[in-house]
Amino acid sequence: MRYQRIIIFTICLLSNLCILGEEPQKIVFLISPPRSLSVGFLRMIEARGDFKIYHEPTLTLYHKANNLTFSHDWFREGTFQSFKEIKETIAKENSNVFIKEMSFLLKDFLDEELIKNPNVYFVFLLRNPHHTTISLYNKIGSIVEDFHTAIGYKAAYEIFQKIAQNGSRKPLILFSEELASEPENVVKTFCDYVKIPFEEKALSWQSLGKDFNGHEEWHESKRTDLTQHWHGDAIQSSQFNPLRTYDIDDLGNPTFSEVKDLNDRKECEKVYLDSLPYYLFFKNFSK
Repeated sequence: MRYQRIIIFTICLLSNLCILGEEPQKIVFLISPPRSLSVGFLRMIEARGDFKIYHEPTLTLYHKANNLTFSHDWFREGTFQSFKEIKETIAKENSNVFIKEMSFLLKDFLDEELIKNPNVYFVFLLRNPHHTTISLYNKIGSIVEDFHTAIGYKAAYEIFQKIAQNGSRKPLILFSEELASEPENVVKTFCDYVKIPFEEKALSWQSLGKDFNGHEEWHESKRTDLTQHWHGDAIQSSQFNPLRTYDIDDLGNPTFSEVKDLNDRKECEKVYLDSLPYYLFFKNFSK
């Protein structure tokens, strides 16, 4: 009888813990080079309704640390002032957190504590660097001082290696072209990895309009006009749409004919060729 009472007590205790206990907070980092459909992915997460969203929280810190003159008037007041502040703010959230970051911003932010935290999930989203290079160039309109760094493939590779070697689990690799063409399959893969239910409703959403600034909803740090300039297509979208492609020659090589300035075209070609080995690493690793 004594052992029966112990067993019954144990079962009751575990049952109560299951009822009273809460799932640990999940923190998801989406890491990608610029122009890789990452804000579209954010819109999908937003449509789920079960994550707090942080859009590029380290952006202001990166720009300040590198004294990028072209961006001195980009940001609104009241943005994050330190990595410590970002981490403390995220830790205080009483729900799951989704952080969308460009790869080149994260190198100084990802410390051992985050990488080894079993409740942190790292997802890499990659797009053909031919397309991201031209898309980024078109958005900026010129080759700015940190263009080679900002393209982000080397940074993505270095971060991936750091997480793969020291993290609590292997990172997930996704590709933008597949997300655009087969969103349900890719999103299901993501949900399985993060151990959250797939929500079909999250594959479509409402346009947020041309006045949306994301300051409250996304913790966006940029001014409204710049938020719309950089992310307007995703903000005003309602689902994943086909990605734009760019000119190739008869052998399938990029021509970069879209870049009219010949000096800038050479720089874009160089950035692409420098980025390609890192992109191919991800393609081969994911097979």
